[in-house]
Amino acid sequence: MLPQVVGSFLGSMIAGQLITRFGRWKRVLIAGAVILAIGLFLASQLTHATPAWLVGIFICLVGLGVGTLNQNLVLAVQNTVGLKDMGSASSAVAFFRTVGGAVAVSLFGALLTRHLSSEMSQFAADHGLDAHQTPDAASIDLAGLPPAVLEAIREAYGTGTGLLFLVAGIASLVTLVCVLLMKEVPLRTTVDVAEVDPETGEITMVTKRVNPVEAAGLRMQHAETGELPVVDPKASGLRRSHGERAEETARSARGAHAAPVEPDSAGTAHPHPHPRHRAK
Repeated sequence: MLPQVVGSFLGSMIAGQLITRFGRWKRVLIAGAVILAIGLFLASQLTHATPAWLVGIFICLVGLGVGTLNQNLVLAVQNTVGLKDMGSASSAVAFFRTVGGAVAVSLFGALLTRHLSSEMSQFAADHGLDAHQTPDAASIDLAGLPPAVLEAIREAYGTGTGLLFLVAGIASLVTLVCVLLMKEVPLRTTVDVAEVDPETGEITMVTKRVNPVEAAGLRMQHAETGELPVVDPKASGLRRSHGERAEETARSARGAHAAPVEPDSAGTAHPHPHPRHRAK
């Protein structure tokens, strides 16, 4: 499992950085789907005699593809819906991913069991044994088996594992086709926020323009509940950007140095003279 964890970590980190830098996600997902398919088809060649280091390389490629795809597919979905629909969209992704995983686990388990039974039956036929006298490869004590039977069971498990990766590799081609058919929507630079009028307390939905990376972070932050963030009406919708802070500082400075206005006897307002000018 360690090569897969390392590959998944690297894939998600590198893919996230590339999408952040270029604002495009489809080409990254295509690359991830291709890497995933390559890793699975390479792993389909596994047998009980495959060196462990080579297995690690195959599994690392699989993890690299999975890490590139998993979170960024969620990002692609969230990038196409408003914040008020974020919870529903994210939940739909999680639901169908869970259903797919449950179906795949059941399918692969049945496929492996069927393969083991077939291999042991073939072993019994080749050695003139009764198929019912051969041990059940799914629940046996390996330490108490004769060397020939033990080797047959190891071979059955090795080829069975390769078969599972082959089926998964075929399924990954469907993933690649689906990614190719997805319409790419560049990371948007706006986010829906709820603003509160400080005087009336009225809540108004507005669209704010923010940095696309910050907008994606805000969408991810509220994806689970679909909660609408209530923000300072003067803020950008996520947090004050450097430009907003600089502009606010400049406004404050101009206000502090502005000359006070005093009305004359006719009610006309005139700037209050600076003390230095009044002295003159």
